[in-house]
Amino acid sequence: TECGSCTISGGMQNKLSNSSTASSIGGGHGNAIEQNSLYAHIGGGFWNNIQNTSADSFIGGGIGNVIYTEAKHNVLVGGQENIIDAKSTHNALVGGQLNYVAEGVSHSAIVGGSNNIIKAGDGNSIYSFLGGGLEN
Repeated sequence: TECGSCTISGGMQNKLSNSSTASSIGGGHGNAIEQNSLYAHIGGGFWNNIQNTSADSFIGGGIGNVIYTEAKHNVLVGGQENIIDAKSTHNALVGGQLNYVAEGVSHSAIVGGSNNIIKAGDGNSIYSFLGGGLEN
C-alpha cells in the first residue's frame, strides 16, 4: 500500500493509491482504489476498481466491477462487469452482470439481472429503481 491509514488485509496484486485516507481492500486479486477516494472499501473479488475521487464508495466483491471517477457515496455489492459511471452519487447496484448506472445518475438502484441500464438525462434518472430482469 502507498497510503497512510489504509489497509490491505490479504490477496494478491491489490493496490491502494496515494491520498485514499482510511480506505481498505479485504482481499482478492488485482483490486484497486485510486487517488483521493477517501473512506472507500473493496471487500474482495477480482479486478474490481474504485477510481479517483470516489469517496465513501463500496464494492463488495465479484469480477471486473467499476465505480468511475467522482462517483461518490455508491454501493456495488457484487456480480460481474457492473458499472457505476462518473459523477453518479448515492446509488446501489446489487449484483448481476453487465448492469450500468449512467454518468450523473443519483439516488437510484439496480437489483440484479443482466444488461440493465439507468440512463441520465431521460427525466427518470433520479430516484429510479430497476428490480432485475434482462435489458431493461
